Amino acid sequence: MRSSHATTPLYNRDVPGFFLSIVLTLIGFIGFGQAAAIAQSLIMPLKEVRAGQKAIGRTVFAGGNVEDFQVEILGVLENLGPKQSLILGRLSGGPLSETGVMAGMSGSPVYIDGKLAGAVALAFPFSKQAIAGIRPIEEMLAATVPQASPRAAVDSPFDTRWLDKLPGPLAVNAGGSRMIEVATPVSFAGFTRGTLEQFTPQLEALGLSPRQGQSGGAVRAGGPLGDPSKLEPGSMISVQLMSGDMTVGADGTVTRIDGTRIWAFGHRFLDAGPTEMPFARAEVITLLPSLNNSFKISAAKEWMGV
Repeated sequence: MRSSHATTPLYNRDVPGFFLSIVLTLIGFIGFGQAAAIAQSLIMPLKEVRAGQKAIGRTVFAGGNVEDFQVEILGVLENLGPKQSLILGRLSGGPLSETGVMAGMSGSPVYIDGKLAGAVALAFPFSKQAIAGIRPIEEMLAATVPQASPRAAVDSPFDTRWLDKLPGPLAVNAGGSRMIEVATPVSFAGFTRGTLEQFTPQLEALGLSPRQGQSGGAVRAGGPLGDPSKLEPGSMISVQLMSGDMTVGADGTVTRIDGTRIWAFGHRFLDAGPTEMPFARAEVITLLPSLNNSFKISAAKEWMGV
């Protein structure tokens, strides 16, 4: 939902498109101005991406350490939507042969010849190989400009009708199989199992993957801000929807850092328009391989910004 008070948007979302890149402000709960000029030499234009290229991805498999994994570019799915395309890549290295593409990897940056090409965003359920849909970085950067139109208007924060207005996760038919956005793990701490089960269907319809008691509770409201040097492309972060005795955190991966601005997740997260939410640096406790949906179990560690 949109913030009820008039401030400079701190947490920006792409409103009209079928994907989202999250843009956050690092160091303190402060506003930011227009996006800085992008150094084109550091960006791999989609028109230069082709099958057979070798790439390097970055993500966290354990603790807070960012590790490399290998990516073989399989090709580009063009014009999936208005001016929107998707890069297909086969991932390998680390635990990926066992886990496949994991929930929590959303936003993991992929580099070709040292240039940022995009972020891991989609995957095939039940796939025997870690084949990912990589959101082109050019499209993520194009989603930076805030939009004024809200997804839904509500009279009360307890009015849940806005949930019905939010779109579900993107699905793409590729080669006869269905590729969907990598689910966003959402950790609930301090909630009963019955409460979580009651709302799980609604959360899953939004592309969220609820987990009970995995937030760790390491960050508390009003806690100090962490060291920004601990964040880098590939780091885990947790957008804190609620903090305190009851904690709700949505986990993803940092794609790009430009000054005090961070791009993450690589796909929609609620798709609710410009919003303000605090986020924390997170660390991975362990990985849980699954035939259906492998995921990272992580815990928020320290506040980083909005």
